[in-house]
Amino acid sequence: MRGKGEVTHKPDIARTTMGTSVVAPSVVEATRLANQQMTNLIATIEKEGIADNDIQTANFSINFERHEPPQPVMSAPARPGAVPASPAPTPAPARVGQYRVSNTVRITVRDLAKAGRLVDAAVAAGANDVWGISFEIDKPDPLEAEAREKAAKDARARAESLARMQGRALGEVVSVSENPGANARPMPQMMNSAQTASFDTQVAPGEISISAELEVVYRLVPSAK
Repeated sequence: MRGKGEVTHKPDIARTTMGTSVVAPSVVEATRLANQQMTNLIATIEKEGIADNDIQTANFSINFERHEPPQPVMSAPARPGAVPASPAPTPAPARVGQYRVSNTVRITVRDLAKAGRLVDAAVAAGANDVWGISFEIDKPDPLEAEAREKAAKDARARAESLARMQGRALGEVVSVSENPGANARPMPQMMNSAQTASFDTQVAPGEISISAELEVVYRLVPSAK
């Protein structure tokens, strides 16, 4: 018999991923600018009260973004009877484009009242990539245990109801298994610089639902009369 249990609780931590993305004609210049902006960004994050062990590099990448080179000008067609000139060697196309260097850090915010202010301060310090905010419970084990207890009671109540319909009663538990996908987690949403440019960002933690789902098999016995 399948039983479900759910517990809701206010989150106590928030996680966000933010960083900088810089473009420049050379990889050296792009890396230098990105490192400079990231140094300023981390200093700002720490100034907002985020501990060192709550700041972790999430991604560092260097990419070349190619631009289409200008198309060659077509020459006029030769006059009738003219001896065609030998074609000039075609030079290799120049590598036209720019380098993009991106550096992002994953941040854990333990004071939810500071979450919105942190986003504002980071954007002001040069962060132009902000990958949303997800709210979580730092230590969910007790809540998960409570949800499993509710699921077990729900499974038994359902099984007893069905057993009575058949004139039987529940005996011992034969097996118990848990569906690991029942405990859903909130997913972060991307928030780009245009959305955070109007400072005084507001965040609403709301509540998190922790659920459990158990599959319980009971042995049926004759109903006592």
